Amino acid sequence: MIALSIQIDAIKKYLNRVQERYRSYQKGRQDTVYEIVCDANQMTVSWSLMENERGRRNMRWNQVISITAFKRDLGPSDLLRF
Repeated sequence: MIALSIQIDAIKKYLNRVQERYRSYQKGRQDTVYEIVCDANQMTVSWSLMENERGRRNMRWNQVISITAFKRDLGPSDLLRF
């Protein structure tokens, strides 16, 4: 009985994620959206997945040893890699 309950919960979670992905797709977002914000103390990278899950990482400048970055021109947009 407990195993069946766990399976039902897993199926519900899966279906909720599918529904969120479909809603995001309908709104026009088809990939992960990133935002990079810098100030004098830190850099923050935030992202939003198609399932509307969000994440965030902060990097304090006094903890950074080095950064390697490049930009590739893709015509109407640019590709930035760190």
